Amino acid sequence: MAAKHFAAVVMFLIVCQDLAIANPGDDFDLVILFESSDDSRSTNFVEEKRFLSRLVRQMFPSNNRIALYTFGKSTYSQFSLDMYSTPQDILQAIQYMWFSTGNGALAPAINFTIADAFQSTGGDRECTANSMLIVTHSAIIDSDQALTLAEQLVDKMVTTFILNMAGPSANLNFETLTNDSSRVIDIANWTVLQNMSLSVANSLKSDVGSTDCGRLTQWQPWTGCSRTCGYGFTFRTRQCQKENPSDKDCMGDFSENKPCFLTACTDPIDGNWAFWGNWGSCSKTCGTGLQQRARSCTLPAPANGGKACPGNNTQTKTCADYDCPNCNAPCPPGAHRSQDCKICECSSLTLNGKVMDDNSEIVQNASIFLESSKYSPLATTDEFGLFQISGVCLMNERVFISAEHCADAHITPKEVNATHWTLPDFKLDAYVPPTLTVEPEDKIRMVGQSLSLCCSGIGKPKPTVFKWYKNGIEIEDAGLNGTLYFHTTLTKGDSGTYKCSTETEAGITESREADVEIKDSGSSDTCGSPVSQLETLPSGCFVAGDVNRDNTVDIGTCGKLPCIRSSLHDNGSCSDYWPHHCCDVKIVESIGIDCVTFNYTISRVKSCECKPCMFKTVLSGRAFGRQNDTDVPLRLGDIIINGKKFATTNMGGFFKMDFPKGIRRVVATFHDPIFKKFTDVTKVIEVNEGSDTFATIVVPLKPVPIPFASNNGTEINLGGNKHTPPAAKLSIQPDSIVTADGKTFNGNVKASLHFMDPRNRDDMDAANGNFESEGPDGSKVPLSTFGMFKFDMTDDNGTDLTVNKPLKFSLDASLFDVPLDENGEPQLSVWNYDQNKGTWVEIAKMKKNPVVTGRKLLAASETYIVDYRQPVIPILDQYNQRTVTNQIITGYTNCDHSVPIYGYKTVTIREPKAGACFVSVSVYKDLTLKQTYDAGDIEIKTYVQNPGSTSYIGTSSIKVLRNGHACIPTLCQKNVYIHVVRNSKERLYPGKHYLPHPGYITQTKDNEILFVSNDVGSHFDKSSPLYTPNTLFKGPMFQLADKFSCSRLTALDNHFTFKFAPFTKTPTLNTVAGIGNYDAKKAWYPVSPASVTFRSCFMKLRVKVTDAADLRIIATSFIQDTKGDQFGSYDVGPIPDPRKDDITMRGACFEFRCPGLINDGNNFYMNYSTAVKVQLLSSSNFKCQMREVKNGLNVQPIQDPTKGDIGLIFTAEPGNNYGSKYGVFVEDKTPKETEQFCNSGVNFGRNLDGMMNPFSNAAAFFDCTK
Repeated sequence: MAAKHFAAVVMFLIVCQDLAIANPGDDFDLVILFESSDDSRSTNFVEEKRFLSRLVRQMFPSNNRIALYTFGKSTYSQFSLDMYSTPQDILQAIQYMWFSTGNGALAPAINFTIADAFQSTGGDRECTANSMLIVTHSAIIDSDQALTLAEQLVDKMVTTFILNMAGPSANLNFETLTNDSSRVIDIANWTVLQNMSLSVANSLKSDVGSTDCGRLTQWQPWTGCSRTCGYGFTFRTRQCQKENPSDKDCMGDFSENKPCFLTACTDPIDGNWAFWGNWGSCSKTCGTGLQQRARSCTLPAPANGGKACPGNNTQTKTCADYDCPNCNAPCPPGAHRSQDCKICECSSLTLNGKVMDDNSEIVQNASIFLESSKYSPLATTDEFGLFQISGVCLMNERVFISAEHCADAHITPKEVNATHWTLPDFKLDAYVPPTLTVEPEDKIRMVGQSLSLCCSGIGKPKPTVFKWYKNGIEIEDAGLNGTLYFHTTLTKGDSGTYKCSTETEAGITESREADVEIKDSGSSDTCGSPVSQLETLPSGCFVAGDVNRDNTVDIGTCGKLPCIRSSLHDNGSCSDYWPHHCCDVKIVESIGIDCVTFNYTISRVKSCECKPCMFKTVLSGRAFGRQNDTDVPLRLGDIIINGKKFATTNMGGFFKMDFPKGIRRVVATFHDPIFKKFTDVTKVIEVNEGSDTFATIVVPLKPVPIPFASNNGTEINLGGNKHTPPAAKLSIQPDSIVTADGKTFNGNVKASLHFMDPRNRDDMDAANGNFESEGPDGSKVPLSTFGMFKFDMTDDNGTDLTVNKPLKFSLDASLFDVPLDENGEPQLSVWNYDQNKGTWVEIAKMKKNPVVTGRKLLAASETYIVDYRQPVIPILDQYNQRTVTNQIITGYTNCDHSVPIYGYKTVTIREPKAGACFVSVSVYKDLTLKQTYDAGDIEIKTYVQNPGSTSYIGTSSIKVLRNGHACIPTLCQKNVYIHVVRNSKERLYPGKHYLPHPGYITQTKDNEILFVSNDVGSHFDKSSPLYTPNTLFKGPMFQLADKFSCSRLTALDNHFTFKFAPFTKTPTLNTVAGIGNYDAKKAWYPVSPASVTFRSCFMKLRVKVTDAADLRIIATSFIQDTKGDQFGSYDVGPIPDPRKDDITMRGACFEFRCPGLINDGNNFYMNYSTAVKVQLLSSSNFKCQMREVKNGLNVQPIQDPTKGDIGLIFTAEPGNNYGSKYGVFVEDKTPKETEQFCNSGVNFGRNLDGMMNPFSNAAAFFDCTK
């Protein structure tokens, strides 16, 4: 009897060896191809079922799927992968499988099964390794046929195993099929096969093929409890491992958490107020009653003897301040008092009216009262703002109108005829949330001096009441008319962080925080001794005379820190009336530095003094859009601030703006008036007050207009492309289009709609502002987004149009992880962008859509829908506090999830809520991580995703660092990506992060890290050399309630933080005479930077090096020649092009002392040349040769590799401005600007982006190899 033919197909991921229930990603798909031909079924059919049953049992328990195929003359599917979900059902189905009649060849059966089984329509799951097991008594005779099948298996990424019962002669083609001889196993008979089920299952599990998806690792151990006392959380994490960078992201959670409790807390906890609740109902319906609102001392509650919250827990205000109905009050002749005595009834009179606001917007649902009867409305306005009241007497009456988001109005009706009355033209004043125009400033004082902190604001209504806070705690009954004044009683205890808040009917806002520092009195100023600043010298260099040959030197610094002299006294003004004072150099000394083959001089600060210094806040940057991975500059674009044109971008998209003292936050709109390629976008930019800040502005490109007829309306799909479905839909109602003066428009409409798709990172970058709103107390709270859109409409002539009926916005719920409340409704709102404040304002709640339409967008799953009107927020003129209503800004509308604010409480919590958090990021000068980076050209960028999702729900950025540290708003328990960028595009490198436990970071790619934002609270770090018992380290995540403690940290403080640094140390300029000394013979700059004759000079080198990350270039400037007096030196490390992967080719731009003018304090000397000695130094054993030098330069090579003496001497001649073709840049610009010219290799044109391009116009080229 012929032996039975048998085959099996298997696809799976690794299963846990202890057979525990698998985690997502551990399951696999098993497809069994089974021959039941006529000539073997009666003898071996029972044996075959027994082997299959044993094999199936070895694959469970798990989340596996199994399918069964059989073949005789033809191949059939007994059941597909998605038909049965339990091993019991699969085993029963095996017992009921039927014979496939006839006899057939093995190869066609394999070919059919490959094509049919591994399809998503048959239940095959993405990101699962595919394996095939073939048990056969037949051979594949045709070698070409075996090769064709093998190619199909490779294309499907299938790992193939064969149990060979056809004899040794079949092995050659079977090895072709499996591509591995170890996967071909000879089976002598059916008895042997029965005993092989466990061995076969283990082989399949241990030899799993690759996929194009990442794989989740095993869980890391649980962390310690996040709180050393009280209730906290413990976490565990895992990572997504990818064999190739192009692999898909892992599906499933990267973190898990559970509550923990170690011991009860005993330390005193001071109480803090929670947010005010809503106002309660009025105690009376008329005759003046009272309303109350309350707050609780629970954020946190006082415990263990801690202080109670200061002040009252309730607020009271009057309400219903109108007279009660008077049944004896007279009515006009012919009228009578209504039965409830509220009004006089005149049956023949009718009042008609229309209510609009001062933005020419229709006001819907406005309540209409008589001024004498405010008990209940007589009518409400409809969707067109219209109302009608009949049977009410209007003689000697005024109409009272009340509407949400508007100020109340009292209007005298006008008689039209004997029976009809109307309201004259009027407009309600639309509320405008308060915006602070004056905010408290940082101040420094001595004990016994005085100071003033001020807050003032604008809005409708105008804010008049302000609250003050110190270190986050409200100061009860403090301040008068927005001014907090300290008389001559200041003590060191008054030091702290202060802020104010104000609340009106339109909303609440709070100021920035101001640092107040009170120093000891008794000296002439507050500067004191220089602050230590360690400088790492190049390899092989040390301070002359240092027997230890230490390569670090303390050069000291005054830090340009704000200061005050004892002779300066506050006069009660909001800003200090005297010029800005800072700690600057008083006396410097020269220090000789000896290297192996040369020496040079640097300066060290000996003393500091407080004196007037230049205080200039400069914001520069570049605005551009992204199209097909290419940057498109915003050319000649307007930058609008406070409703006025403030600056213009150049042809490369670059801009530069100066701001007065007190500006730390800029809300700027970028507009394309000339080329009209871009849609307006508003950005919130944090600036580094008193110094330079560089900002990268991504502007959305303008979409193609969508035409429609105004009388028909239209529906517009939002987002998506040929690879992804639309995310949402916007519906515009018929006959809802109006002109600027509110008249109905009939005709063709062109709608330009830009949708910010959260699945696209470029869209996130081009979104308005940061994703944050204001909490109940006015503090900033992050939002998670599910999309954002802006749309503008014009007629055929380009005239602006708007809508006067609600828009309908619907979101496809299947594409996003939308949170639901206890009633199953989405926790989603529609938000509008307030360009005055740079925050999002909630305008409407979303809800489930009960209607399922036939449109493709809505048919896939449930949708969430909302009707809303897009409010118009007028620009507020912050210079004269006058409201400008003639310019209308149509802002973005954002469909966001408002994140609840939460903190830990001493009660059992089963699961933490997702909410507002901050992440600690530290930036250093280089990867030694010893010195903090404080320049204003850094931007820390985060992108946030829900675990398991590829859509971004938010992004944030910080451009201002405090002592190298920043706290960045984000969301808890999400996947967070972080990278740090310098000068627009140069990504800094991740350093050795200091984190609570291994595995905190799940991925590092392209200098960007991915982690799960779990708050692990405070931890001991016993691995740290800083560890001492009972010393806790916080971070890197901080709760919203811990924002203050996070914001006070520096990069050098002991806490968990993410660390980044540039490729090499920031260039250092060491001058002999001091940087601010302009009238000394050895002065680096002979005139002040403010002088019209000021110049700065740079030279560019290109260096090819395969290693030597510590390679430094020391450029020392001398008068006339290298034997002359020394001006100083410039220390710089070559860096690669940040836009390229190749780091072997690097460039370096170094500053040298410009030739020409010398000022010794008494006389000016012209026509002096400058000799620049350039040395290449590194601890690595490398040899360098100068391969090229630009023609026309006076350059002498320094070439003695045996002594390690490598470099050049360049003589810069006076009167020669050189230029880019020489690689020498002499410009009447600031050193920063000239350096950007040098980096780019050009001083004009579109290639001027300030980024290092080693190949563009270098003066000389050095080739260095180890």
